[in-house]
Amino acid sequence: MLQSMKTLVLILSLTLSFASQLLANPPAVNGFEAAKIAQSDLEERGIQNKVYIEQIILKKEGLLKDETYWEIMWNDEFPAQTPGRKEYGLRVFMDGSYKRAVR
Repeated sequence: MLQSMKTLVLILSLTLSFASQLLANPPAVNGFEAAKIAQSDLEERGIQNKVYIEQIILKKEGLLKDETYWEIMWNDEFPAQTPGRKEYGLRVFMDGSYKRAVR
């Protein structure tokens, strides 16, 4: 019981810590805007009936420069424009630009 209570307190404090960091420094492009950009890309390519947004994750990376972006994950991979590669999502950057995520 005491161990589970300690775990709960730790989880709660970490959650509040992350939430306060996001409130103090919110991303320039919010998740809703990133989803609209991704959905528009699907519609422009005419694949919105086969592919849809499954997950949206805010990523903060970069040792030398702060690179923050939304990673939009599709429900399924499909052939990318580059032969032999598969597209699995988009990266939407804080200036509104985006890049297709392929492997």
